[in-house]
Amino acid sequence: MRIVEPVGSASSLVTNLFTANNLAHAIDAPLATLLLCPILLDTVNLDPAAGRLTPQDAEASSFLISVIQRDDPGFSASSLFEALQRAKFDTSSLTCLEMLRKDYKQTSCGRGVIGHKIELGISSVGASWDNLTAREDCANNSGKAVEVIRDFMESKKLEVFVIMTAFETCGIFKREMIVFSSLNKPKLFRGLMDDTEIQLSDQNPSLYKPFLKSHEDMQLYDVGNLKMSRKIFQPILVRIITSLA
Repeated sequence: MRIVEPVGSASSLVTNLFTANNLAHAIDAPLATLLLCPILLDTVNLDPAAGRLTPQDAEASSFLISVIQRDDPGFSASSLFEALQRAKFDTSSLTCLEMLRKDYKQTSCGRGVIGHKIELGISSVGASWDNLTAREDCANNSGKAVEVIRDFMESKKLEVFVIMTAFETCGIFKREMIVFSSLNKPKLFRGLMDDTEIQLSDQNPSLYKPFLKSHEDMQLYDVGNLKMSRKIFQPILVRIITSLA
């Protein structure tokens, strides 16, 4: 069975399949908690302002919370979300490579100049670029991290690889985008910069310009649209890549 619907979380589709087929009784409190966790994360604690919550998500989460509260009347979805967020962003023990693998998605798109599908990978990382590179190089020189990233791209046979960072600094939420590409780099980088939905800007040009000169297959950006999750970004990137073929 394949279900394609615009929802904040695929877990909502799974939950609603149970209830729609008279199998709600099969979901106990532990399973309800397991199903609720990704819904809370994917919809930013069921917040409509995040732009991800749909009626399907609201329906599924309401049912799951009611199941959990039968066993635990004091259960709070917000408390669970806060605990999940703390665990999600606690990556202090992970290496650069482990961070890339932690939340990674890969797809094929478009057709390359020699007629093959273009392999595209996107890693969502809960740390800044500087934090990520410091895991591989105590001098914070980024060079070792770039080697690790290129080895990762080679192992996955990627032609385009995007690292989407999300983190807080001084209580302010930020997003960055680091793009590696082996195909039509100037057009791809320009296409990303010109897209008004993503709202990219060059990251600290005076600091990174010398570094980027020796790594012409990559670009570092700040992301102006803080709602730009991977789910929103991936089809935009696929459209831009397809237009280059």
